[in-house]
Amino acid sequence: MEDLDIRPELYLDSNSAQLPTSCINLSKEEKKQLCDFFHSVKVPSGYSSNTKSLISPNEQKMLHMKAHDCDIMITTMLAVGIRNILPEKVRLAIMSLCFFFNTISHKVIDERALDDLEKNLFEIMCLLEAYFPPSFVDISLHLTTHLVKETRYLGPVFLHHMYPYERFMSVLNKYTKNQALPEGCMV
Repeated sequence: MEDLDIRPELYLDSNSAQLPTSCINLSKEEKKQLCDFFHSVKVPSGYSSNTKSLISPNEQKMLHMKAHDCDIMITTMLAVGIRNILPEKVRLAIMSLCFFFNTISHKVIDERALDDLEKNLFEIMCLLEAYFPPSFVDISLHLTTHLVKETRYLGPVFLHHMYPYERFMSVLNKYTKNQALPEGCMV
């Protein structure tokens, strides 16, 4: 980053052997606070998995989640969970991304609002590039820029989610006897 002349607060100090912490790093207390929040959330039956089984507050980490659980986390829960944790500018960038995903997940989307939504997304991307390290901005983050265009062509996102197919494959998987060749057993 020194060669690029960006983020001087993160430069390595020659006197210190330890790297400086970034503004996006959570302290132990903040991690505990976030994990405790996710562990305490109660959701209606069928909305998502039980969040208590997805979070390990003692180890302060999230366990294996399915795609639908990740979607629920980023569209509804994360914005509430980080509201008092990170610095304000970083928090607003993450919350804006969560609100964007929540907006395109609605069942009814005003076609005239898509232009503003796309403009806001590019502003969100600039904020994320400003506060997160360059390694964070990869192709998966770039792919979000195409979501508004896909919504124009295909309609609301909920119509082309893969969650129903994943659930159906889970049902079919229960019928398999040979785990090496599950497709043959299902047929």
